[in-house]
Amino acid sequence: MPCPRRQHLAVRDNGGGVESEPLGLFPATHPQFLFFGEPLAHLLVVDDAYHKVRSGLDAVLDEHRVSGATDGAAALQLIESEPSIDVVLLDVRMPPLVGKIEEEEGLAVFEKIKEIRPELPVIFLSAYDDLRLVNRALTAGGFWYLKKPPDLEETRSLVRRAVELSLAQRESTERRAAAEARLQVVSRTGIRRPNSRLVGDSFVLRQLNLELAMFAATDVPVLLLGETGCGKELCAHELHDLSARRSGPFIAVNCHELNHSETAQSRLFGHSKGAFTGAVEDTQGAFESAHGGTLFLDEIGDLDLDMQGRLLRVLQEREVVRIGAGERPRAVDVRMVFATNRNPEVLVSEGIVREDFYYRIAVGVVRAPALREHLDDLELLVPALLQASLVRDRIPECTVSTAVYPLLCNHNWPGNVRELENVLKRAAVRAASQGVISPEHIDLPRDTVASATSATISGDLFTEILGNGGYSDGLKRFRDEYGEIAMREVLTRAVRLSGSVVRAGELLGFVHPDSRAKDYENLRAWMKTLGLRKSDIAEGGLA
Repeated sequence: MPCPRRQHLAVRDNGGGVESEPLGLFPATHPQFLFFGEPLAHLLVVDDAYHKVRSGLDAVLDEHRVSGATDGAAALQLIESEPSIDVVLLDVRMPPLVGKIEEEEGLAVFEKIKEIRPELPVIFLSAYDDLRLVNRALTAGGFWYLKKPPDLEETRSLVRRAVELSLAQRESTERRAAAEARLQVVSRTGIRRPNSRLVGDSFVLRQLNLELAMFAATDVPVLLLGETGCGKELCAHELHDLSARRSGPFIAVNCHELNHSETAQSRLFGHSKGAFTGAVEDTQGAFESAHGGTLFLDEIGDLDLDMQGRLLRVLQEREVVRIGAGERPRAVDVRMVFATNRNPEVLVSEGIVREDFYYRIAVGVVRAPALREHLDDLELLVPALLQASLVRDRIPECTVSTAVYPLLCNHNWPGNVRELENVLKRAAVRAASQGVISPEHIDLPRDTVASATSATISGDLFTEILGNGGYSDGLKRFRDEYGEIAMREVLTRAVRLSGSVVRAGELLGFVHPDSRAKDYENLRAWMKTLGLRKSDIAEGGLA
């Protein structure tokens, strides 16, 4: 028995008010978007020749609920009153409003639409080969354009993509609202969640948790920076767990493993059966697997330039195409998180990372601190790492002698938390018979051991300065009171934490708003005297 069909009404402007007219019959079901008897989506067609455009697109628009407006004022009224509108088809040239010229009217209406509904996809209609005008429309944020009279298949494909994007964005907006309410306390206080993957209660960790919580309430791409082994993937998990996508999948891909173009495309975008030798069945890629959740791409500096361009397109279009003949684009709703252990600006300057790709993924930038920057977290971190290894690696169950911690604080930890974890595993195996890890069980390379006094004092001093709101007596007094070793380490930690020499000076209280230029020059002179360069600090070359 054929599916029942339902008649719908659409609103149109007739120059003297708003009326409704029958728009025909709609299919009752659809595998992705339809409830029983409901249309696929709600479209708004804005054109002074609305009826002509409408009749020319019957084969496409009959699938949807359609509203029509013959001028910009009526269109804006409908968009404000109808939150259910999913996609707008907007004529570039329409009769002008007061003070406007005709060719500018469509763009003027588009700007107003973006003020009311910034996420709403707008497809431009143009009867002219005016590439200048079309380029302005797309540059301003339009979804795409169609030349009138539009080709039916092109229109159907374009409308379908716009509808999928609109529905994904609406779902994302609803998730964000729920996430913001849930994260309000965390974002305000920066206090670590009880079940956080990031173990520690130092000022540095609290700041990290605060940044992750703020970005988790959005869907913007995030770039995680930090040395190898400092926990960038844990930060990516934390972003996922804090977000409204936490019930969705978390998929991690190490870009270093994508050493062949076909392998990379298949791993990320999927492939169809027979697409290449060995493709024996249809296979989802990482993007489709992460739909509704988070996709984490680690070590992006290992991606070739061609794949960076493909990812840039996915970020813009929110759709992927599997490898294989005749594959259609598939809409994906994925939160993207990227990571690298290298300075991204250096990668761009060396031509390893495309500049447009870098600026697209670095909307949110979070730096994971090195272990040496939060050694005061060791008393919480060490038992947590031992417990995790006890379950995962079946190491002997051991406690830790308090005499171990000063020894651990003396080490520079070039391998960060990953190195600490391995040191603790070896120690637990050696201490199996006693059940207590003592200093003699800790095996550390001697050439990386730092001064115990300077490491401990500078760590405590850094936390104390930040807790007191900065050091107001100036750099010279600071050097005279604490010495150049402590000064060097405190400045290094501040620059790593803040990402900027100026912000580091403000954080420590050395740069004041009323004498900013003079204080900054003074700070730069002291850093030069101490042999500190921001580029070296950012690269992790300084202890």
